[in-house]
Amino acid sequence: MINKMLPIRKIAYNTIFQVMGKAANILIGVLAIAFLARYLNPDGFGKYTTVLSFLQIVGIIFDFGLYLVLLSEISKIGADRNYIFSNILTLRIVSGVLFFVAIPILVLFFPYSTDIKIGILVTSLTFFLNSIIQIYSAIFQKEMKMDRVVYAEVIAKVFFLSLIVLFIFMKLNLIAILCINNINSAIFLFILYLYSRKYISYSWTIDLIYWKKVLHISWPIAVTTILNLIYFKADTIILSVFKTPTDVGYYGAAYKILEVITTLPHMILGLILPIFSVYWVGRKLKDFNFAMQKFFNIFCFITFALIAIFSAEASGIINFIAGEEYQNSVGILQILIWPTAIIFFGSLFNYGIIAIEKQKEIIKYFFAVAIISLISYFVFIPKYSYYGAAYTTLAVELIMTILSYALLYKYIKWRINFSFALKIGVISYITYSILQIIQYGLFIELIIGPVIYMILIFALNFFDKSIFKQLISPSHDS
Repeated sequence: MINKMLPIRKIAYNTIFQVMGKAANILIGVLAIAFLARYLNPDGFGKYTTVLSFLQIVGIIFDFGLYLVLLSEISKIGADRNYIFSNILTLRIVSGVLFFVAIPILVLFFPYSTDIKIGILVTSLTFFLNSIIQIYSAIFQKEMKMDRVVYAEVIAKVFFLSLIVLFIFMKLNLIAILCINNINSAIFLFILYLYSRKYISYSWTIDLIYWKKVLHISWPIAVTTILNLIYFKADTIILSVFKTPTDVGYYGAAYKILEVITTLPHMILGLILPIFSVYWVGRKLKDFNFAMQKFFNIFCFITFALIAIFSAEASGIINFIAGEEYQNSVGILQILIWPTAIIFFGSLFNYGIIAIEKQKEIIKYFFAVAIISLISYFVFIPKYSYYGAAYTTLAVELIMTILSYALLYKYIKWRINFSFALKIGVISYITYSILQIIQYGLFIELIIGPVIYMILIFALNFFDKSIFKQLISPSHDS
C-alpha cells in the first residue's frame, strides 16, 4: 500500500541525484553558452539560437507524445515491456523519417540567410537522436534508475563542451559549431543504449493495431505539447523573422540560461506521474490532493528562490556568462524568470490532468492560448522586439496555468492552500531586497542569497519539516 506521504525516499533519491546531475549539466551548459556567446557574438549567437529553436518546434510536431504514453503503458501491471518498447521506438523512428523529409521543405518558407538554412539541415540529426533518447529515458524513469540517464548526459555534455573549446580554438564557423550538437546526442544515445540492455530488449516491431491504440492515446498529449510549444517557442521564431539575428542573440542569451531550468519540473513530475495515476485509479482523491499540495509547496520553495536571485543578480549573471556585449539581455532575463517559474506550476497541473486521463479536455484551452499568443507575438514583436516577446510569454504562461488548474479543479476539487506560498513569497522578497543592498560581487552574492533564503525559512518555521523527517525515518517505502 502506498502511504499517504508517498514513497518519498525513493522519489527523493532519484530526484536529488537528478538534481545533482542536472546541476553538473547546467554548469556545463552555462559554460557552453559563455563560450558560444562570446565567440559567435550577438549576431552569430542569434543564428545559433534560431537554428535550434526552429528544429525544436518541428521536432515536437513529429513527437506524438510517445514518451508519456510509453511511461504509462509499461507502468501497467502485467505489461509486456519489450513488446511495448519495441513498437513505440519503431514508431518513433518512422516519425523521425517524416521529420527529415519535412525539414528541407519547411525551411524554404522562411526568409533566413543561407548559413541558417544549412545549419537547420545539418543539426536536424540532433533532434532525431534526441527523440530516441527520450524514449529510452522512459525506461529508466519507470525503474527509478534515472542516475543512469544522468551519467550518460554528463559524459556527453563533457564531450560537448570539450569540442566547443576545441572548435573555437580552431576558429571554425557556425556550421561546424552546430555539428557538435549531433556528436553530443550520438554519445548520449549510445551510452543509454548500453545501460538499457539490462532492462529492455529492442527489436524492429510493427503492430499497426497497437500503433493505432498508441496514437489514439497520444494524440491529445501531442496536440497539447505542440500548442504549448507554439506559445512558448514561437516567440524566438517570429523574432527571427521580423528582427535581426543580433536581437535574437540578445533574447537567446537570456532564454538559453533559463531554458535549462525548465527541465527540472518535468524531471520531478515524470517520477511521480505513476503515483498520481495509482491514487486516481484507486479513487484515493484525498491522497491525490495531498500529493498535489505537497509538490505545489515544493515548487513554491524552488521558484521563489529563483525569482529573487535572478531578479537581483541579472546584470552580473549576463556579464559573467555572455559578456558585456549582451547588456540588452539583462532586462529580458529579469522578465523571463517569471514565466520560467510559472512553468513549474503549469507542469504540475498538466501532469495531474494526464494522471486523471482528461488531457483531451485541455486541448481547447491550449488551442485558444496558442492563437492568443501568436496574435500577440505578431502584434508586439515587430513593435517592441524582444521585450514584446518576453512580456507576451509571461502573459500566456500565466493564462495557461490558470486554465490548467481550473480544469484540474473541476475533477479533483483541490483548493490550493496558499499559506506556504504567501510566507515563502515574503522570504523571497526579503532575500531580493538584501541582495539589492549588498555589493560583494556576483559569486559571493550567489552564495549569500540561498543561505539567507534558507536561514529565514527555518528561523521563521516556514518549511514543512515532515518531508525531511520521512527522508531520515526508518519507515519502509511501498
